[in-house]
Amino acid sequence: MIKKGIRYFKTHGLKKTLARSFLELSRRLDGEVERSLISHGTLAATFESHPAADLQYTGERVMPANKNDFFYAHLSIYIFTKDFVQYKVVLDAGCGSGYGTYYLAIHGARSVYGIDIGEDAIRFATENYRYPNLKFIQMDCEKISLDKKFFDVVFSSNMIEHLDNYHAFLKGVKDVLKDNGVFILATPPLFGFEPVEDNPFHHTNLKVAEWIDILLGYYNNIDTYGHLFKTEKKNRQGAPYVLDFANRPEDCTIDEKDFYFEKIPSSIYRKGTDTLTALFVLSSKR
Repeated sequence: MIKKGIRYFKTHGLKKTLARSFLELSRRLDGEVERSLISHGTLAATFESHPAADLQYTGERVMPANKNDFFYAHLSIYIFTKDFVQYKVVLDAGCGSGYGTYYLAIHGARSVYGIDIGEDAIRFATENYRYPNLKFIQMDCEKISLDKKFFDVVFSSNMIEHLDNYHAFLKGVKDVLKDNGVFILATPPLFGFEPVEDNPFHHTNLKVAEWIDILLGYYNNIDTYGHLFKTEKKNRQGAPYVLDFANRPEDCTIDEKDFYFEKIPSSIYRKGTDTLTALFVLSSKR
């Protein structure tokens, strides 16, 4: 199945990493995100309709009002995480606009805390995503100040590459995670050829193999997953669908169900396995 998914990528020319796609998205859509209500579709039972106003579009943020390939790829990572958070106390570190934090809150978590350094992001999340077991806090992920060993699950998606001091973040996560807790980390899958200058928002450009070595300094167990895409759906012109993280919502005919995850041995993962996201599930703190 992994090879089949990889062949699909290569056949359809999907060569960009998320890091490159983020920058292309910024260039193509900057200033053009509509201030519209969140549309309903496959997520009708998940998201209420809220305006995207007051949350500045940067090209990096996943905007729930802009449901394109980029949005659904990121949402699929939260769906992967759903099975790990059932009846658990969860931290979403780098929660951004809060759409995914809300998803976890209404899909089985006992309680969910979303933290982000952006005042505007936390304000938007607090105003637009409300649920009894959900709380948003403005906080620097390099300086996590929460109760020790409080969380069953810590989740962080496409945030760690934005930090100057990722070791401070990893230490903070380890401190607030219970001894039997699980840390789920997603980051762009760089394999050594992408200059960090390709994305002005990123402060690190570590290879997947480097991340594995760093994470093994904090956890004894590490599971690596491929984040893959496959669909029989056609684009608006009736041709086979090709992922484009910089496309517009009106050109998007897929949803989060068209992405899937498969466990891959870390020995293979280190060598440059094709994946949309480098996804790690960590446990057994050192």
